[in-house]
Amino acid sequence: MAQTISAFILLILTLLGIVYCIRLCILAMLTPPKELKMSLVIPVSGHIENIEYIVRCAIERKRWYVGRDRMDIILLDCGMDDETMKLCNEACKEYGYIKIQQPEMLKNGIMDGLQKSDPAL
Repeated sequence: MAQTISAFILLILTLLGIVYCIRLCILAMLTPPKELKMSLVIPVSGHIENIEYIVRCAIERKRWYVGRDRMDIILLDCGMDDETMKLCNEACKEYGYIKIQQPEMLKNGIMDGLQKSDPAL
């Protein structure tokens, strides 16, 4: 009986190890080049009770998908209230890669980036 349980546990751990190795291989193949910088844009408007949770989820998504140094998180201010703005500012102070931007600034930044990549635009 103990041998059967040990073999079952070993089988499960082996399968988990194989799945983890496959995940690492897939992430290595799908990871963008190091010179490519990405941005995660979160539109925020009005009062949002769980803005801290949303920001922390974005931070974890950044860590999971891309890594620590190649992705910025942009909180797009679409008319957020004072309390939400205060929480967003605290997140910006705590994490250097989180920024609050107005929609116009984001549009200008996107157009500047496009023109750098293709001057014909």
